[in-house]
Amino acid sequence: MSLRNILLVALGTPMSLAAQIEWLATDYDFGIIKEAAGPKTGQVRFVNHGSSPTVINQVRPSCGCTGADFTHGEILPGDTATVSFTYNPKGRPGRFEKTVKVYTGEDNSRTVITIRGTVIGAPETLSASYPIEAGPLRLSNRLLPAGDVRYGTSRHLFLQGYNQSADTIWPDWSHPARSLSLGISDKAVAPGDLVTFSIYFNSREEDAPGTVVYPIEIVADTHAVEKHSTTVEFRANVIPDTSGPGASELADAPVITITPPTVDLGNVTDTTPFRFIVSNSGKSELHIKRIYGEGTIMKRFPVRLKPGKTGECSGSLSMAELPQGPFSIKLEIVSNDPVRPVYPIRLVGIKE
Repeated sequence: MSLRNILLVALGTPMSLAAQIEWLATDYDFGIIKEAAGPKTGQVRFVNHGSSPTVINQVRPSCGCTGADFTHGEILPGDTATVSFTYNPKGRPGRFEKTVKVYTGEDNSRTVITIRGTVIGAPETLSASYPIEAGPLRLSNRLLPAGDVRYGTSRHLFLQGYNQSADTIWPDWSHPARSLSLGISDKAVAPGDLVTFSIYFNSREEDAPGTVVYPIEIVADTHAVEKHSTTVEFRANVIPDTSGPGASELADAPVITITPPTVDLGNVTDTTPFRFIVSNSGKSELHIKRIYGEGTIMKRFPVRLKPGKTGECSGSLSMAELPQGPFSIKLEIVSNDPVRPVYPIRLVGIKE
């Protein structure tokens, strides 16, 4: 240890206090990136306003799609240091937001740099991921198969879309079935952005068991003069429910309701918390026996709910085993509701 350091320790003055850095920016927007143009690099800087040198110890991007470099060695008082980052857009059309964690000084102080932008997909990527084309809008699927659906239960499906144009679009859709409810993640979809269409099928609205096939017309842009559209097909096989309770039992039974039926987690990179509300609109006490789903850990949920009461359920979803891109995880709530003994909801989002 140098004489100067010994004197500082003896006087009780931490050396890290002498290094005072000022970040000139902690946010970087790439704007529009073309996938075909390859990786793009940006940078942010800080100035050492302290009276002693400092160093950058480590730089950690939030995912493998982002590389980083930084000024090595001592940054002297008055000097400027640079942290650069390179985003690889290959196979990642749509909007993105990432973080780069920078650790500096003797106290290993952490600063989080946020980078964002929108990738305009290359033709080969869009053809593979979004093969259905309707003017400016591309879709991931033509067929939406729900499979076997027991009468009295419901099913949730999702359709992904991508705006391949240079303008904002306002997509919409329509269908002829009272058993279908449709939703859309964004009413206005910016150039290069993704959009999620959600399809909720309630089998109770069907007149009889059997196979149902419904066309869903999707209009790419309701504000455009030329209305580009395409049709996707929803299919389900409604099977009879032969194990239902009697009329008197149903009249006095608990009734479970979940809000919202689909929990949108947005763009995520790591273990992510979620929450939803469970309600009992029946005439007897609701008993929740179990809540489970792939990669989920429940932290809190009400075991018993009296008639007319509500409670919060919360947990977390691990991203470790999920591939990159859109995901839809089924979460099942097991209760003593005789009509819906297993109530499914969905955790949806995009892993980056």
